[in-house]
Amino acid sequence: MPGDAVAFHLEQERPSSCIAACVRMIEAWKGPGPTPTEAELRAGWSEPTSIRNLTYCGALRSWDPTDPRNVERLRAKLHDRWLVVILFPGPLTFFTMRRQPAPVSKHGLLLPYAEPRHAVGMPHAVVLVEALEPDGFRYLDPYYPANGQPFSLTDDELVEAWTGHDMIPTLPVEIVEEIMKS
Repeated sequence: MPGDAVAFHLEQERPSSCIAACVRMIEAWKGPGPTPTEAELRAGWSEPTSIRNLTYCGALRSWDPTDPRNVERLRAKLHDRWLVVILFPGPLTFFTMRRQPAPVSKHGLLLPYAEPRHAVGMPHAVVLVEALEPDGFRYLDPYYPANGQPFSLTDDELVEAWTGHDMIPTLPVEIVEEIMKS
């Protein structure tokens, strides 16, 4: 699945359009049919950066990110679908910049000021595509180009960065039927 995930990666068009880019990735992954453009999505949303816009393609939930049961809930849901999670950009930037080579975005640094690991900043959306055993997750980050993705976070890194918000996509009937067969 991780190699296939890159085919669905979409780089966000604007520095603050991660929600629209994640919705587009989820809609493309759910298949067939047209995927809305970022401009179409933003035009229909009164607050284009609001996490409430994730309800376009699923149910928005809020959890305590420090409760280990909630990380396990994410892991269980990834068995049959992708999820969008909302992360604090400080810790995410810290973990992302440790990669070699560090990814470079056309938008610059996600969190350009000092001491990013503990900074909160405006939350950022990514798409979880796989749970790794025994520890970690793979994800697509729309802030960066597809090269080098999917990225990964350990369970502890996810807990440090996660705001506790996630979105579970509503799946088309055809996908649900296929899941029920397996």
